[in-house]
Amino acid sequence: MTRGIFEILLFGAGLVLKTSLLFGAALLLYRNALRRNGAQGHLALVACFLAVLAIPLASRLVSPRIVLGVAYRTAPDRYAQDLNQQILGRKASTTGDFANPSSANGASNANESPTLFSEDSLALLPVAILWASGFLFVAGRFLIGMASLGRMRRKTSVPFAPPAMNLEALASRAGVIGWDLRRTLRPEMTVPITWGTLRPMILLPVDAETWPESRFEAVLLHELAHIKRRDFFWQSVAEFVCAIHWFNPLAWKTSEALRSAAETAADDSAVRAGILPSDYATELLQIATRLGNRKLPLAYIGTPAMKNSQIESRVEAILLPKPTRRGSATLQVLAFAATVLLAVPVLASLQASTQTPEAKASDRTIALSRIKQVGLATLMYSQDYDGLFPYAQSSAQALNVEYPYYKNKEITTSPTPGGKFVFNSNLPGVNMTAIPNPAQTPMWYEVLLDKTERFAAVYTDGHAKLRGPDTRSEFEAALKEKFARDPKSKPLPKNYLITWK
Repeated sequence: MTRGIFEILLFGAGLVLKTSLLFGAALLLYRNALRRNGAQGHLALVACFLAVLAIPLASRLVSPRIVLGVAYRTAPDRYAQDLNQQILGRKASTTGDFANPSSANGASNANESPTLFSEDSLALLPVAILWASGFLFVAGRFLIGMASLGRMRRKTSVPFAPPAMNLEALASRAGVIGWDLRRTLRPEMTVPITWGTLRPMILLPVDAETWPESRFEAVLLHELAHIKRRDFFWQSVAEFVCAIHWFNPLAWKTSEALRSAAETAADDSAVRAGILPSDYATELLQIATRLGNRKLPLAYIGTPAMKNSQIESRVEAILLPKPTRRGSATLQVLAFAATVLLAVPVLASLQASTQTPEAKASDRTIALSRIKQVGLATLMYSQDYDGLFPYAQSSAQALNVEYPYYKNKEITTSPTPGGKFVFNSNLPGVNMTAIPNPAQTPMWYEVLLDKTERFAAVYTDGHAKLRGPDTRSEFEAALKEKFARDPKSKPLPKNYLITWK
C-alpha cells in the first residue's frame, strides 16, 4: 500500500470518527436532557446532521491545528538519495519502464490529480464499490418511496374535507398556509402521513370519513405541526446523511431519534393549540388500536403519525405536566447554531496523517529533487528543438512529450498526496532566448492542497528551490508574465500522447 492510499484511508477513517463523535454527542444530549422537549431535541439533532454534512468540506478548508501523526514505513526514494546526480549525464533513450499509450494516459492523469487517478488508487476500488452500493441502495429506497407517494397522491387518493370542520380556522391555529388534504383509497393505509415541502400534503386513512370531530382536530393539528416545522424536509436531509454513512449504526439511531423528536414536538404543538392533553392522548390510543401490530410499507416515508412502539412514551409525555412544552426560542436556536459553528471547525482541525513534521521535511527534499530533474529534462528538450519550450496545452502533455529525458515517471509526480507539478502556461512555444530574466521566471512549480506548506519550483535557468507561503503573491505575479511565442513553434495536438515504454 502506498502512502497516498494510506493517506486517503486515514482521511476517510478520520471522517467516520468525527461524524461518529457528533452522532454520539447528539444522541446523549437528546436522550438525557432533551427527550421531553421535542422541539429542542429536534433542533439539536438537526444541528448534528448539518454539522455532519459540513465536516468533509470544512476538513479541506480549515488548516489543521492538531495533526495526529501515524507511523508509516515507505521505501527510500531513489532520487532523494542521490541529489547530486545530474540527469544530463544519463543516456537519453526511449527505452525504460514505460509500457503503452494507456499507461501514458494514466501517468498524465496521475500527475494532474494523483490522489484520484493514480494507478495505485485502483486498490481502493473495492472499498469505493462497496460504499457506492450501500449509498445507492439507501438513496434508491428513498426515491422509490417518493415515487410511491406520488402515485398514491395521483391515483389512489381523493380530495377530502371533513364535515363540520373549518379547515382554514384550524390551519390558522397551527400557523400554516398552502397545504392539501386527501383521503387514501388503500385499506392498508391506517394512519395519517404528511410529506412534501413546497406544497405539503396530509393523507388520511380510508376510514377517516367516520372519525369524530375531536379526532379530526387532534390529527390535523398534529400533522399541520409537522408541516410548519418542515419535518419532512429535515427527515429527508437525515435520510441523505444516512445514505452517505449507511455503514454507521449511529447515523441510523440519530435519524430514528430525529423522527421521534419530531413526533413529540408535533404532539406538544397540538396541545399548545388548545386540545386537552387527556383528550389528545385518548385519540392517540384510538388510532394506535386501529394500527395494531402492522407496519407501514417500506415506501411510505412521509412523517407518519405514530408507531406503536412509541405510543406508550408519547402518551406519557403528553399527560405529564410539562412547563417545558414549548417550541424553540430564538435564543435557543442561536445557542445551538453557535455550538455547531464551533464544533465543525474544531473537529475539522483534527487530522490523522502520515505527514508528521519529519515526513513533511523529507517530502520537501524529494519534491525539490524531482522538480529539478523535471526542469532539467525540459531544458534538454528545448536544446534539442532549437531552444523552444514544448508547445504543450497542459502539464500532462508537456510531461509526455519530454518522456525520453526522464529516468522514471515517478519523478513527474509530487511526493505529497494531492500535490502535482504544473508547467508555466506562458512558456509553451517560447524560445529560451526570449526570456529576459531566466532566474526569476518559473518553469515548473508544485501545487499543494495545504496552502501554508512550502512548495517546490524550478526556474528557466535550471535552478530549483522551495518557496514559502509568504512568497506566494510574488511567485504568482511572476507566473503572469507573458512572452512572445516563436513563429516556428507549433502547438501539439490536443490529445498528444507518447507511448511510455
